[in-house]
Amino acid sequence: MTFELNRQFMFGSNILVAPKMGDQHPSMPLFGGVTKVEVYLPPSDEWYDIYSKQIMPVSDLPQIIHVADEEQGTFVKGGSILPTLNFADNRQSLLDAINDPIRLEVYPRHKVTTKDQPHAAGTLYLDDGESHAHLNYERTQVHFLCNGETLSVMKVLHDKNLYVPAATKLIDEVLVFGIKQAPKAVLNKFAMRGNKQGKVETEFVYIESSREIHVYNLRIPVDEDLFYGKEQDLLQVIY
Repeated sequence: MTFELNRQFMFGSNILVAPKMGDQHPSMPLFGGVTKVEVYLPPSDEWYDIYSKQIMPVSDLPQIIHVADEEQGTFVKGGSILPTLNFADNRQSLLDAINDPIRLEVYPRHKVTTKDQPHAAGTLYLDDGESHAHLNYERTQVHFLCNGETLSVMKVLHDKNLYVPAATKLIDEVLVFGIKQAPKAVLNKFAMRGNKQGKVETEFVYIESSREIHVYNLRIPVDEDLFYGKEQDLLQVIY
């Protein structure tokens, strides 16, 4: 199905983009400034609309979607955890925002084939982005896992790799999508062992319209007291 497609592409392994191409149909302004885009979403996976956070309908064929003026056809594969910069609204460039905290966006996969298989996973790599210090092991790479109830992290580079600013680079928000019921509590498992990390129960809100758990006001370092190959729990959702 994909060999003949030339109007969509993968951005990395977890994001599919179907941009607006060609001239807009004359009738489109009548529909509130939206554009029709044809996209094929492989049915072997679940796909989330990156704007609405809703799971897309499953189809064996390309489907027509309506994309708003300020958006592009962009979809996240179920089973992905995307680390993003949680930058302030007044940022004017990436250089302004590069030191801002991290937000984790969790897009669970509901078609789990193996009981022990994580529902979502994703990786974050950090170095200074400018020098060649990463060649001297000044770098870090961590892998996030979510099994539906617990979000955990594991360092996947050997312990000789050490990027000191990663200990002060904070994860301050976690968003989990595709959740059908509100949790009773979300526990900060890192706070149980971290120094001066605050309350064990986190501040969170469940947004029913987008089936989203939004955990905020966190202070979880990207890489502090992590050891190569050892999994450390970060959050636990209690239902």
